[in-house]
Amino acid sequence: MPRRRYRGPTALLSLLLTLSAGGTIPAASAAGTIAEYAIPTADSLPLSLALGPDGNLWFAERDGNNIGRISPDGTVTEFTLPTPGSSPWGVAVGPDGNVWFTERAGNKIGRITMDGAITEFPLPRTGQQPAGIAAGPDGNIWFTEHMGNRIGRITMAGVITEWVVPTAASTPARIAAGPDGNMWFTEQSGDRIGRITMAGAIREFRLLSSGRLLGGITAGPDGAMWFTERAGNAIGRIAMDGTITEFAVPTASSNPVNIATGPDGNLWFTEQNANKIAQITPGGVITEFPVPTPASQPYGIAAGPDHGMWFTEAMASAVGRLDLSPPDLTGPAITVASPRDGWAYMKDDVVMAEYWCTDEQSGVASCAGPVPSGQAIEMSPGGHSFTVTATDDAGNTTSVTHSYVVFKAWRGKLGMPQLELPPAMTRVNAGSAVPIIFSLGGDYGLDIFDGGAPAVQRIDCATMEPITPEQDAVADVGGGLRYSPDRYIYVWKTAKAWEGTCRRLLLRFSVDGGAWAQLFVRFV
Repeated sequence: MPRRRYRGPTALLSLLLTLSAGGTIPAASAAGTIAEYAIPTADSLPLSLALGPDGNLWFAERDGNNIGRISPDGTVTEFTLPTPGSSPWGVAVGPDGNVWFTERAGNKIGRITMDGAITEFPLPRTGQQPAGIAAGPDGNIWFTEHMGNRIGRITMAGVITEWVVPTAASTPARIAAGPDGNMWFTEQSGDRIGRITMAGAIREFRLLSSGRLLGGITAGPDGAMWFTERAGNAIGRIAMDGTITEFAVPTASSNPVNIATGPDGNLWFTEQNANKIAQITPGGVITEFPVPTPASQPYGIAAGPDHGMWFTEAMASAVGRLDLSPPDLTGPAITVASPRDGWAYMKDDVVMAEYWCTDEQSGVASCAGPVPSGQAIEMSPGGHSFTVTATDDAGNTTSVTHSYVVFKAWRGKLGMPQLELPPAMTRVNAGSAVPIIFSLGGDYGLDIFDGGAPAVQRIDCATMEPITPEQDAVADVGGGLRYSPDRYIYVWKTAKAWEGTCRRLLLRFSVDGGAWAQLFVRFV
């Protein structure tokens, strides 16, 4: 998730260049925040880009003669093409799990594996200037021949077939698969949208006016094809029946170049002259976002794997990312492992605080308790609250409080209270009166038991599982809870009928948020 940062260049190793150090993208940022990442090769003129099957974005560097790869964390790797000065242009992911691209000056179609191995396939005719490229529903790659006025298809084995566009000198530009199982393309000079079937039958749809200079095209979330009108300063929509609708871009002479569908159900496009990234809803509402670097000339655009729109900055030799994460309205998650909520301790116990905070969307800005995690907590006798408060980078705050009680002393026939299983059993004569003597370091009154009295429950002597529901314990005659200097005394009256059974005595304290202790008894 983005924060603007830059990575320093690294050395060129053979044909591989890697940019591996750059600022840290924060765990979260507001929707619409733009991060930018410098490309190692200066003046590389990055153009089209596409999301690869490896979760990275792949892009063409026209003047750098490289195919670039950028990971979601901003690490850039470049692969130099075998043909010098080939001017890579369009980029698409093939059904074979590789990235395919056009070499406009090299007059070739290229293929690069995820490991960077490059294969080139020359076109049958020279000077065709292949430009746009996209995967088709037939398992092949389709491309436009800008100067050849043709639509081409290349199989995974490299076999190329071409079809002439009916309108002469139409300069087909971009191409994309449609929801109807056909390929749709823009005719930059022909002011037409073309459609070609898998069998090669072409039909053209003329725009409402001329001189629009068509650019990118993509399938929208609404079952239509959307395209850019660079000179027309508009975004167009064409339905499968050929009906065309146009939406004017708010910024004059913005030169909208390329367009892609985003993870938010809208379409996103680059405004090369206006230096903006823009969103258009299926209803035609446009919102624009300025790119931080002036005159960067944003060009290609594609949805990333991380709820962001990635784009190239042709004149800045950079790749940008616009964050589309929904607003973070939830505070961090807090886990307090120690002290445990509602537990009772002895004053001589050494209990270390253990807590942590997480926030998957924005990231944790602060996480603090009364003492740092790993340090000893307050263990003076009495009731205590331990509160951990966390704030995320979006400003949301969460708190978690654990309450616990510290005994100054504990005496009596039953021994120390047991908090964890398996407990130690105390053998007691059934029907006897059992005194429980403890100190909280002061007088908290006689209403210290939650519910007014301890609870008793029969349990299985082997498994410790409850057999009966909890019931109020019965105090011995004259032995109800009382307080004498610095200590509480409670005398529990047991029943002769309990002989041969096991009981759990549960003491829930209402002191400072509450705590509990339990005693396990086997009656003989």
